[in-house]
Amino acid sequence: MSRPDSHPPPSSVPRTTTPILASQPGEATMVDEPAGGIFEGIRVVDASTGIAGPYATMFLADHGADVVKVERPEGDPYRAEAGFHTFNRGKRSAVLDLQSESGRSRFQLLARSADVVVVDVPQHRAAALGIDDETLRAEHPRLLYLAVPPYGERGPYVDRAHSPALLAAANGMMASQASYGGDPVYLLLPLAAYGTAALGAAAVAAGLYARERWGVGQRLEVSQLAGSLALQVGGVRSDRFPQPPGRVPSPMGARGRLPAYRLFEAGDGEWFFLACGSADFFNRMLIAVGHPELAADPRLEHAPWGLISDEARDALIPVIEPIFQTRPRDHWVALFQEADVPCQPVLTRDEYFASSIVARNHMRVAVSHPQGGTVEMMGVPLVMEAAPGQVRGPAPLLGEHTDQVLAEAASAPAPMGRIHQGKPGGHLLDGVKVLDLTSYIAGPVCPRHLAMMGAEVVKVEAPQGDVFRQMGLGFLGWNQGKRGLALNLRLSEAQAVFHRMARDADVVVENFRPGVAGRLGIDHETLRAINPRLVYLASPGWGDDESMAGVPGFDPLVQALSGGMAAQGGDDEPVFYTVALNDVMTPAIATFGICAALFHRERIGEGQQVRTALARTGLAIQAAEFTRLPGARTLGGFPIGGRDFPGPNAGQRWYRCADGHDLFVEATTEAQRAALAEVTGGVVAPSLLVTAWGSDACRDATEALAMVFRGNSVDEWTAALDAAGVPCMRVVTRAELLDAEHVRANGLIVEQEHPDYGATTNVGMLVHASATPGRIERLAPGLSEHARELLAEYGYDTAEQHALAEAGAVVLRE
Repeated sequence: MSRPDSHPPPSSVPRTTTPILASQPGEATMVDEPAGGIFEGIRVVDASTGIAGPYATMFLADHGADVVKVERPEGDPYRAEAGFHTFNRGKRSAVLDLQSESGRSRFQLLARSADVVVVDVPQHRAAALGIDDETLRAEHPRLLYLAVPPYGERGPYVDRAHSPALLAAANGMMASQASYGGDPVYLLLPLAAYGTAALGAAAVAAGLYARERWGVGQRLEVSQLAGSLALQVGGVRSDRFPQPPGRVPSPMGARGRLPAYRLFEAGDGEWFFLACGSADFFNRMLIAVGHPELAADPRLEHAPWGLISDEARDALIPVIEPIFQTRPRDHWVALFQEADVPCQPVLTRDEYFASSIVARNHMRVAVSHPQGGTVEMMGVPLVMEAAPGQVRGPAPLLGEHTDQVLAEAASAPAPMGRIHQGKPGGHLLDGVKVLDLTSYIAGPVCPRHLAMMGAEVVKVEAPQGDVFRQMGLGFLGWNQGKRGLALNLRLSEAQAVFHRMARDADVVVENFRPGVAGRLGIDHETLRAINPRLVYLASPGWGDDESMAGVPGFDPLVQALSGGMAAQGGDDEPVFYTVALNDVMTPAIATFGICAALFHRERIGEGQQVRTALARTGLAIQAAEFTRLPGARTLGGFPIGGRDFPGPNAGQRWYRCADGHDLFVEATTEAQRAALAEVTGGVVAPSLLVTAWGSDACRDATEALAMVFRGNSVDEWTAALDAAGVPCMRVVTRAELLDAEHVRANGLIVEQEHPDYGATTNVGMLVHASATPGRIERLAPGLSEHARELLAEYGYDTAEQHALAEAGAVVLRE
């Protein structure tokens, strides 16, 4: 989220008078003829299917890479889905039969002329096809090989069936979604694939940067387990503060567990999200609804983030909910916006796609499809100012470029890259210095990823600290791997310290509201004059929509606007995703942008500004869902959910077993449904397994199967369904996730001792690099924990340090 703690006083906040919903549907921008990009001259051979791999290479194609999509003779099975057109835009297609010797030879020919190869199967299966890392890099040692296997390369799940829902069961997201009953929830969005795509693209960009420096190729692995954990880096466990082991029902369901940071229904039946993310916003809300006296209620003393007790909820909800029922939604949204209280309406995807926010961020584009008609889709979700990305054309027809790319490969030498003298550094981002000015979640997670890949990160905070320090264990996850320094950047003395640090830095990351960095003397133009090689990442909540510049940006506000809440809730109330979708996807995209800019700087010698935004990510985390096919009037065709949505039908949902564990079953073919009916004793006819959720037939089928599943343990049912060929997965709870064998076997967890929290277990290494591995050496820093050593490193002696502290410019810890 952007920095609401750094906004001007209410009277000076610029108000938006432009409605978010345009009076006429927004028009898509037709793509222009493609120009060069950051990855111009880089060839990628993409052998992946579905979402994760193709979406990762879409990021590369948007920024100039020549991506060749290698498909089986019958094509990528995902060609039948709308999202195929987005994830494969601007690529070329070659058909190769990897089951044949000639097909494997041709693939190896393509690989020898490539800079990057992408696969999405485990290496033992890739080896059987002759496209494994060892085979390809034996002939082309400078090749970057990105593997995005569903469950990693190790552990008990390597060869299990996978799908977005099966992965959600395995990665804890299905169980962790808030619900009224505390039961698992079927998530409509393929979050593991989306997280993997952004982080995988970042890994490739970092690998290209490392190769440009040292001439080294290597294997990079970002499994879809890792990609899903990248969206859950705040899920830290402490032995001093154990998590509840079982299910946790929520009296507010998926509206939000905090009484002033949740969904509310207005008098017209429409919904809005109220996001009082600070005590200041909370107090303004109380004034706006006519109850300022509640600010003195001792039950609300720790507002807003500390209001987690039943007493706090009972002190507020019964007062404000009836008030909201007296007026329509638009009244409350306008009232709160005038009072500078973060609030946004719940919209559909179609409404957001037609909004001024999307238009002003250039996030709705159209391409002419080769078979006629126009496909609309999201634009490029980040801005690289020195070499902007662009949608370079439609997705290719099957095999459209086979002869062309094979002829090019036959005549092209293997790319060499620059070869530097000496050994490569120890890490992907070895020696890269990052100054992190961010707070909350969306900002800090990006430098966390950079630190994981070996960068040296300093978290620069105001003297009062990042407001999300009060989030405790979550703060440890979002700020892992950094050193800490507190500067009062309102003072010229502190600005001088920061300018000295920036002179030696490679990257600066900030998520202030527009204009704040300039007032503090740390904006891009100021720092670029000091250090022209600097890569500067700015991440305001609403991007290039200047009318929203004074509006706070919180993750659930974008969730509400961008349609995901409405879709997950279906015909019932909207659903606030427990995973902070935009707050955790934005930093993965930002990490890609920074690594791409470092690669570009290595080639041309100059830095640049990179811009991301929660508003853009609102489409990127629903990229397939924001694809409109030729002739369609809406973004329809995607499923909708419902209240505590268990799955679309009786054959695709979770069931509770005799030992209390839940098993997700996914019978999607006629053969699988017949097998499920047989293995469960014939209590339900296969034809009833596809009747829609909510129907009487589905309810009867579900109840019959639920009784059967309660007869055996989850392990017994898993064995029986595996033998019958029915895809299934035990639903992993949040409490189980960090100890799960399939997670630990893939090296995704780190255990560290913390002075306040004791033994902690956290998400760890998410990008595995064979030649330049990452590192996780530091805990999240205490406030200004490393001030003395950092100031000494930048040439301040003891007397100068004390003078800065006495002036209030820096915080020195004893």
